[in-house]
Amino acid sequence: MRVSEIVVIFGVLRVVTTTDISAHGILTCRFKGPWCFLIRLIEEDTYVDDQVDKYGIRCGFNGDQPFIMSGNQDGDERGSEEYTFFFLISHNCTLTGKRQRFETGRARRRIDEDRVSLSFSMDVSKIGEETDSF
Repeated sequence: MRVSEIVVIFGVLRVVTTTDISAHGILTCRFKGPWCFLIRLIEEDTYVDDQVDKYGIRCGFNGDQPFIMSGNQDGDERGSEEYTFFFLISHNCTLTGKRQRFETGRARRRIDEDRVSLSFSMDVSKIGEETDSF
């Protein structure tokens, strides 16, 4: 191997640190009776999104359902200085019990942070597009 090839190889290496991620919140359903949900914490990328963690399928009767999630990320795609997180939520909190799915807004955090904490609470009653599966 020539010296110029070694320089090229070392030129594309970069230091990557792990960021610990935690998320918590409460999903609420206003309708009486049982309901279920699945929540995924996603780190959005240009090509393939990373699932940081998922919580569910969990079911309950009426009211509030708390969730706690955790995971980590080892850097982001090349050239990026921040992570972009969102929650993908599927549920059947509807009058008919049909499943719905929606994405939350995005939260951005710098990739050089050691720890990221996200909080999200929402009434999911009748929110989302109809879907066949959780």
